[in-house]
Amino acid sequence: MEIGSSTSNIKVTYQETTLLDNEKHSAVANKQRVATVVAHELAHQWFGNLVTMEWWTHLWLNKGFATWVNYLAAYGLFPEWQMWTQFLEESTTGLRFDGLSESHPIEVGINHASERDEIFDAISYRKGASVIRMLQTYLAPEVFQGALAKDIKKHACSNAKNEDLWAVLEEESKEPVHKLMHSWTKQKGYPVVSVSVKDSKLVFEQK
Repeated sequence: MEIGSSTSNIKVTYQETTLLDNEKHSAVANKQRVATVVAHELAHQWFGNLVTMEWWTHLWLNKGFATWVNYLAAYGLFPEWQMWTQFLEESTTGLRFDGLSESHPIEVGINHASERDEIFDAISYRKGASVIRMLQTYLAPEVFQGALAKDIKKHACSNAKNEDLWAVLEEESKEPVHKLMHSWTKQKGYPVVSVSVKDSKLVFEQK
């Protein structure tokens, strides 16, 4: 099914089953599914179409951003759904995968296009979205939004890579975004913090 406008000449293609909803009888979960799928695919008009990844190594930016945006949009339209709570619950899919020895970094070196199917997974979608939300919160939403708009405008109708976005975010926020994000995107796994008490003091250890 295509939804488009004769003035914009933009068409987004969906499977009909992802848009079917009965206002009176369908469950809230189905309405949420419709809203997030539509938001996800519309987000790709900016993250994927207007600005296209330079190579498959940067696939997670497309998929992670679109996943983050589908929750962001649904929350903005339907705050009563508490989408960010669901975001946390569903992010555990990425954490479970990332806790395995066969996990991989968010940013994976792809030597040939035929290898791309290996990274269409919870790491690119769920962990990618979680890291983006973390970065947005750390930099402040208004700073993040302004830098993102600047980056999209700068690379409109062309290709971009991770470092291009980090550079703009770093310039706008004055924070060490390259260093911060490389730690999260170039190595697999996630930090585990252990807390213990020693001599009446809290001791934190990370691995």
